[in-house]
Amino acid sequence: SSSGILRRGIQSQRHQQDMRRLLGQTSSPAVAQKLWDQREELIKDGRFTGREQQVTVLFSDTCSFTSVSEQLTPSDLMQWLNRGMSIGVDAVTSRGGIVNKFTGDGMLAVFGAPVSKGPGVDAGQAVAAALAIQEQITMLNEELIEEGQPPLRMRIGIHSGPVLTGSLGSSKRLEYAVIGDTVNCASRLEGLEKDRHEGMVRVLVSGETQCLLEALPAHVTSESWGTVLIKGRLEPLEVIELRSTAP
Repeated sequence: SSSGILRRGIQSQRHQQDMRRLLGQTSSPAVAQKLWDQREELIKDGRFTGREQQVTVLFSDTCSFTSVSEQLTPSDLMQWLNRGMSIGVDAVTSRGGIVNKFTGDGMLAVFGAPVSKGPGVDAGQAVAAALAIQEQITMLNEELIEEGQPPLRMRIGIHSGPVLTGSLGSSKRLEYAVIGDTVNCASRLEGLEKDRHEGMVRVLVSGETQCLLEALPAHVTSESWGTVLIKGRLEPLEVIELRSTAP
């Protein structure tokens, strides 16, 4: 009945709000619902308990923010930045990821926590999100140039591995924390050799992430950058650049 549908809709919105409060950021309705269904095992005393989880982390950052900020008014700058950010947020949340943090002009997104579809699927969704961002920012830039605004360039780093997750903070301010070397590695990939950047959105993934992928889509090329040593990590990180050749 229509009243039953309405009731379920209201209920589902309430579940989303409860989960959003605990996560501290937006996730897709599907993720919120899944968390609600598994709340008995994931949530104790109104917070996510500490767990180790295998995830794929995506870090993005907007390039040359400082030089762009000199060309635009604060209000135009915020709008310019938000057009890029909304592409990123949609690409992540529509593929089952969560935006864990906004880092000023970038974001930290996680695939596989608090709920996972399996390491291979999580890694595949993260890479698909990055490639979607690559394609959509390229299209956005055509609009920006037509409007006489500076184009938007972005760097993305993706790495897979274990993290510690859980609610961190006090009852006044809780944050869903994702902590560990895996996050640092994704961040390092994003910031690696900043001058080596062709096209509008550079996507670098680690060997760990690539190993989890079944196959790259037909319209994607990959190029190895070799290995890099990362501070505080014994194993060198294999670096691969991905490019979408979609029209």
